[in-house]
Amino acid sequence: EDNRELARHGGGVGAAIIALEQHAGSPDLQESASRVLGLLAMGSYEGQMQAGSARGVDALVRALREHESSEAVQESAVEALGRLVADNRENQGLARGGGAGAASL
Repeated sequence: EDNRELARHGGGVGAAIIALEQHAGSPDLQESASRVLGLLAMGSYEGQMQAGSARGVDALVRALREHESSEAVQESAVEALGRLVADNRENQGLARGGGAGAASL
């Protein structure tokens, strides 16, 4: 938990989202960045809110849609999205608004 907290405070959430946005065509990077984003949001309201306010939900939904044939991207992005919306009404609303329901949630 300490390392995740350090990463959150050091800009890790934003860096993962930038990676998702700027390298949308790379399935390997999408998988890795999704995993990082999910880990930084796991069990952390602060991490969830950072990701939600920085377009993290949108980036994950986009990864799901753009890499439908990649099992690894699908698994990591769905897991991360689940962690971003767990017990978080704001992010749940973002996910519904972004069409996450149609993207396997």
